[in-house]
Amino acid sequence: MRTSTASRIALEGLPLALCASILVAQLLLRPIVGLADNGDYERALLAVNLAYTTDRYEERYWDFVNTQYRIVPTGDRTLYASSDLLFARAAILLDRLATGDDVFDLRVLGLLRAVLFLGAVGLVLVAARPLAAVPRALIALLVVLVCTDVGYVAYFNSMYSEAASLVFLYLTIGGYLLVATRERVGPALFAGFYVAALLFLTAKLQNAALCVVLAPLCYYLVTRRFATARRALALTLAVGLIAVALAYYAAFPERLRAITLYNAVFYELVAHSPAPQADLAWLGLDPRLAQYAGTHYFLPTAASREPGFAETFGERVNYVKLLAFYAAHPARLLDLLERAADDAFVMRPAYLGNYERSSGMPPRAQSHAWAAWSDLRAAFLPRSLWFLAACWALGAVLAADAHRQLRGTRFALVPALWAALLAMSALQFGIATVGDGGLERVKQLFLFNALMDVCLVGGGLWLGSRLWTWCRSSGRLAPAHAGAR
Repeated sequence: MRTSTASRIALEGLPLALCASILVAQLLLRPIVGLADNGDYERALLAVNLAYTTDRYEERYWDFVNTQYRIVPTGDRTLYASSDLLFARAAILLDRLATGDDVFDLRVLGLLRAVLFLGAVGLVLVAARPLAAVPRALIALLVVLVCTDVGYVAYFNSMYSEAASLVFLYLTIGGYLLVATRERVGPALFAGFYVAALLFLTAKLQNAALCVVLAPLCYYLVTRRFATARRALALTLAVGLIAVALAYYAAFPERLRAITLYNAVFYELVAHSPAPQADLAWLGLDPRLAQYAGTHYFLPTAASREPGFAETFGERVNYVKLLAFYAAHPARLLDLLERAADDAFVMRPAYLGNYERSSGMPPRAQSHAWAAWSDLRAAFLPRSLWFLAACWALGAVLAADAHRQLRGTRFALVPALWAALLAMSALQFGIATVGDGGLERVKQLFLFNALMDVCLVGGGLWLGSRLWTWCRSSGRLAPAHAGAR
């Protein structure tokens, strides 16, 4: 018992304590880190009855993080939909209970997200208990390195829903691992996994499409883990994930979907077209609109400012038609994916500052503390579509190998999660590339990077274990004195 307790403290308690101290240092101790507003804050602020404390453009956007906001009587909840608003409303309530005033401190939201994120990381560490000490130690080390990186943590002190995507992703992963590996599993533990998956799918519009992967994974988990569960129940739960994702997409404000669709057509597709007028005609739009190639929705010179454009555009263009265009023009799709791959593995938007104005840092300054992981990725991972394809292919091979090797063990269901995360990362790359129009692509690839990090770490650990096993079985690791008898 002493060994078990000591092992838990060393391999679970210490990594969590270290992660907690690093998160506190970044999020709460000045100079704090966060992520400045690119213009997206306002819809989230209005949805939870918050407002800026200044009307000056240069003090709101791009350069610095604002941590103080006014709590106002009314807002507009029709502008935005996200499970991340649960965090925001809870943080506002906590702030008001603590201070009693009408000023909201963004750091309360950052702390709330960090606490739940630490809980999610803790689930992963607990699920690793059956492993030997060496792989558990490696997992603990990688958790501290990856999960405390400023490329992720800066989003916690912001109004961006990427933070919720990260938290709910890790809760979904941790929940799945516990359900899949524990000897006894009750309904409450599975319910935790299921709720986390629902919150993940509804954190951000681009997450909703991942239901096509999470639903089969849920069905697989229920049918394999619960012997008494009927397949009809498993199918109902899987369909439930899809239904919620579709309902979320339908309920998402039309104006916000129109923004990304406009950018996908004019800022990306037409701007890189050898025949923009022909492409617009293919989409059912007036070829005259080719003059707006390269514009994004927010420009005063955008086609969206033309009278009647919104109605015509909304009637004739949707994501299905956009996908059909690229299916009919595969060379154009390949070119788009190759250009997007240049932004892969870059976690930090260089145009958004990390500091408050009071920090004394220059505008758009970025923190270099706790950035080892994001810096390594950006410096050494090739930003190439072919490298991405190789990562996914190798990951699939390793997942299949893990499935064969772990069959019959308590980890038999883990490779399915790994395969699902690989599929989700590929799907997310395509969504962020084709669907979001190339505007602020680094930020739109946030979830892709989070998924790829889990896949890279998992793949590296499994490959290392297989090499270790091969070396031992081949005698390459035999002690030097073994033959001297």
